[in-house]
Amino acid sequence: MWEVLRTVGNDIRSDRQEVLGGWIVRTFKTDEYGSAVEQAFVSDPNHKWKVYKEPFKQRRKSLKKGDIKNV
Repeated sequence: MWEVLRTVGNDIRSDRQEVLGGWIVRTFKTDEYGSAVEQAFVSDPNHKWKVYKEPFKQRRKSLKKGDIKNV
């Protein structure tokens, strides 16, 4: 089963699939000239490659006088 690694807008998507000895990674690209698919084998005999989701971006709160206390 293919696992989505990353998506960039509607134009680029990368997936991976576990295979014997590592991973097959494929990338789909679409632009005004058409579409393309690239594939590569990534050696990882023990399948240690972990995918971490990008951290959720939060707006920073503006500090007001008195928000920080001296210790």
